[in-house]
Amino acid sequence: MLRLYPILLALQVFCLYHAFKSKADQKWFYLIFFLPTIGALIYLYYHFYSKENMSTIAEGVKGALNTNYETKKLENELDFSDTVHNKTKLADRYYDLSRFEEARLLYESCRESFNKNNPDLIQRLIRVYFAQKDFDTVIEYSQIIRNKTEFIDSQEQIMLAWSLYNSKKIDEAKKEFIEMDGLYCNYSHRLEFAKFLNVTNEKEAASNKIAQLIDEINQMSSHEKKGKRDIFRAIKQFRTELASH
Repeated sequence: MLRLYPILLALQVFCLYHAFKSKADQKWFYLIFFLPTIGALIYLYYHFYSKENMSTIAEGVKGALNTNYETKKLENELDFSDTVHNKTKLADRYYDLSRFEEARLLYESCRESFNKNNPDLIQRLIRVYFAQKDFDTVIEYSQIIRNKTEFIDSQEQIMLAWSLYNSKKIDEAKKEFIEMDGLYCNYSHRLEFAKFLNVTNEKEAASNKIAQLIDEINQMSSHEKKGKRDIFRAIKQFRTELASH
């Protein structure tokens, strides 16, 4: 029975999540919660009784189990060998699962004397502090690696720019975006710059920036465009948003 417990728990979690997302009647929450196995099975039968839907459920349960399995595996590795490498791997996992505080604590514990200002570690910390909306710490940690190659034109520099904006340092934020605004490169950075211009009420400048990006990509070969497909879609979507306001 103990071996089945993770499966039954994952099944219960899946049913509760589905009931929440589909705004199911309150009675289903009581049934699933107070009669875990039987209630979950009744819920599945009532809502998913078809071959196609049962396949979807199986994938959902498997995904939940795999997520838990991978995390547990990394936790066990850290228990067995308390190294910076294992801490970082587990912290990365927590970050991917939006368990930001647990990730932060592990990353910070890696800042031993020889590793205190390691650019890769500092960048990870910037990401987690930004996710926690701790903008002052993002700004503070960015200064540690401000002139490092790894930081220049990175996603973390975008986070610094937005942190400055959220800390009411508008001119400094704009300066960061301008530094990343190079021709025929840094498209995600420059899209964020356009968004910044929009929220700071420079609407015309935002529209001009988007027009510039689209013009640059339109001049590319089909092979080059293929590699920029996702960002091109995001740029055009933001152009639509600008036009609707």
